[in-house]
Amino acid sequence: MAGQRGGAGGKRWRKPLDGLYKINTDAAVFVEGSIGLGGVVRDAHGEVMVACCGKMAGRFEVDVAEALAIRFVLLISWEAGYIEVMVESDCLKLISHLKKKTVQTSSFGVIVHDNLTLAESFSRMCFSHTCRSGNKVAHTLAQLSRSFSETRIWMMEAPSEIQSFVLTDLELAE
Repeated sequence: MAGQRGGAGGKRWRKPLDGLYKINTDAAVFVEGSIGLGGVVRDAHGEVMVACCGKMAGRFEVDVAEALAIRFVLLISWEAGYIEVMVESDCLKLISHLKKKTVQTSSFGVIVHDNLTLAESFSRMCFSHTCRSGNKVAHTLAQLSRSFSETRIWMMEAPSEIQSFVLTDLELAE
C-alpha cells in the first residue's frame, strides 16, 4: 500500500482509499491497572462518523492493549454498519501480524486471531500502519477514556476534546 493514499507509515492522517471508511485505533496503558481504548471512523472527506472510547480493568502488555483497541472499535464499526474499512494503528507489530495473518500462541496471538475472525464479517478490510503523529485523534480518545466509567460512543459527531485534531488532520490530509 505504500505510495497510495492512506499508505503505510504516514506521519500525518491520510484519507482512506476510495470506497472505504478509515478506522484509527489506539490504546493507553494507565498506571492504576487499566487500559483505555479509543477509535474513530471517518469517511473519505475526513468527517467523523463514529468516535468511541472505553476502559478495561487489568494490566496488559502494550501490544495486547493495542490489539484489544482494534477489536473494540471493529465491533462498534460493524454494529454501526461501517463494513468496508481500512484499519490503521500506530502499533507496527500488530499491523504486521494482521496483514500477514500471523497468530502466535500468546495473549497477543489470541486477540490477533479474534481480530482476523472479526475481519471476516466485513465486506472489505485492509490494515495500515501510521506513526503516532498520524493517530492523534485515536490517541486522544484512548486517553479520554480515563474520564469515564463506561464506554462512550459519539455518532456523526466528535467530542470537543478531539475536534482540534480532526480539523488539523483535514487541513493536512492528502
